Amino acid sequence: MTFAKRYALPLTAAVLSMIGLVALDLVIPLATRSLIAAIKDHTWDQVAIQLMTRLALGLVAIYLVRGALSFASSYLSHIAG
Repeated sequence: MTFAKRYALPLTAAVLSMIGLVALDLVIPLATRSLIAAIKDHTWDQVAIQLMTRLALGLVAIYLVRGALSFASSYLSHIAG
C-alpha cells in the first residue's frame, strides 16, 4: 500500500485534468454556436461587436487552456505510470 501512496497525487491530478478537458470539449460547441449566431444576426452595433470579440477571445483562451490541460494530463499519466 505504501508503494501506491506516492502515485496518488499525480494520478488524482491527471484524472482532474482529464475531467477539465471533457468539460472544455463540451463548452467549445456552445461558444462556437453563440459566435455564429451573433455573426448571423447582422446587427453590427457596438454591443454585437463587443460580444463577438469576447466570444472569439474566449474561444482562443479555451483552446490555450485545453492545450495546457492536455499536456498536464499526458505528463501526469506518464508520472503515475
